[in-house]
Amino acid sequence: MSDLDLSAEQILREPSAGRAAIRGSALRGGGYLAGWILLAVASVLLVRHLGVADFGRYATVMSVVAIASALSDPGLSILGQRDIIQTGGEIDGARRRLLGDILGIRLLITPVTIALAVAFAWAVGYEKEMVLGVFLAGTALIVVGVNATLMIPLTARLRLATLTVADLISDMTVVAGIVLLVLAGASLVPFFAVHIVAAVAACVFLLAAMGKGNVPRPRLSRREWGPIVGEAVPMGIAATINVVYYRTLLVTCSLAATAHQTGLFATSFRIIEVLLSVSGRFTAAFFPIIAHAGKHDEERLRYALQRMLEVALLLAFAFVLLLTIGGPAIVRLLGGEEFRDAGPVLQIQAFALIGALTGGVWFLGVVAVRRQSALIVRNGAVLVFILVLGVILIPRYGAKGAAVGAVVGETLLSIGGLILLLRARPGLRFQTAFVPRILAAAGLGALCILLPGPGLVRAAAALVVYGAVAVALRAVPHEVFDAFRWGRKGEG
Repeated sequence: MSDLDLSAEQILREPSAGRAAIRGSALRGGGYLAGWILLAVASVLLVRHLGVADFGRYATVMSVVAIASALSDPGLSILGQRDIIQTGGEIDGARRRLLGDILGIRLLITPVTIALAVAFAWAVGYEKEMVLGVFLAGTALIVVGVNATLMIPLTARLRLATLTVADLISDMTVVAGIVLLVLAGASLVPFFAVHIVAAVAACVFLLAAMGKGNVPRPRLSRREWGPIVGEAVPMGIAATINVVYYRTLLVTCSLAATAHQTGLFATSFRIIEVLLSVSGRFTAAFFPIIAHAGKHDEERLRYALQRMLEVALLLAFAFVLLLTIGGPAIVRLLGGEEFRDAGPVLQIQAFALIGALTGGVWFLGVVAVRRQSALIVRNGAVLVFILVLGVILIPRYGAKGAAVGAVVGETLLSIGGLILLLRARPGLRFQTAFVPRILAAAGLGALCILLPGPGLVRAAAALVVYGAVAVALRAVPHEVFDAFRWGRKGEG
């Protein structure tokens, strides 16, 4: 019997689920990092081929498409995972109908969001190459939506290796496309079409992994869509705002600052986005366990969120050290001296990762306990505040003003998420004794900035010191080490 013949609840109630999630999160993060290394090599070619201004246009288009992507998935993926887990749906029956409904909703919504994105690009006066780019990259979202639906049951059953391979196939296809286009001396527009090919390649693999008998068919049932949409919309609005606010800073840059400043912020944002994606795969791997505990076991929920918070902060401060010490060298490595002014922008924006990573933990906790509607007010208020702050700062300070806005936004979202979670489950109380240990490790690591030598060497030394001190002070949860010790059962 395969794991697809079992309910997600059967898999997640096992004590070994925690160990599987830790290993899976490391695998997904490692897989994404491997893909990113390939993408980084291709990005060096892309950035140098396009130059600051055209790369800013490329990043702006991809930000508009990312907003359209969030709108085309109004919380459906995370809702599907949670409901499969909490209702114990089997491979047949309720699970199949739910996936079919989600796929049908996506196929209806996505073309509408693509049209809206293209209309926006035209209305604000983007050049025709950018408008066409929005259409091409947006078209890939149709296939991406199919892929996301296929991933729901795989994620709920912790088949994280399969998801990692799918991600790598997509990344490698993008890399191959970029390299070929750069070698061919292509203009801006063809680079957007690469994303269509990448989505199709990942889709073919996922269909094979699911097996012919398990692939859902889209359902068109307005009666059954009602409850799904009613619950997904609040979650989707909250998640969309989370995506939109960051990218509106880039869009605001494109409208209120020079193309050069937009390119600088786009470069910084791209690096931050990569690190957020690495951490996002870490938290996503644990959501099935959190969703199960949110309904059945509050103590396990508290335990899982506590450990996720500890690892999230460890990662956040590691990223901050890397970017504040090595950031200028990183942007010069990626784009050359033409991008050197993006270094200070990246050093500022690095601190947004602290709020972003901790906020991701609170977001999943709030969704797991079915309080996602409360996120709308919080995220909406932050979005309005950041828009106003961006309008004030960006015309005067350019890319640095946008970076400050990103730090403020992520910090407010994280604080608001924690407050919402504790209001929903007052019994959740998190220990903070680990925080001074992480701060001490980060402080000692930061002293490496005084060392002589290139920035990347000093950054690497800072990470080594930070990691060694964190382990010595027991700031790293023991479950992380236990999960990779053969012959030991993981804790749930």
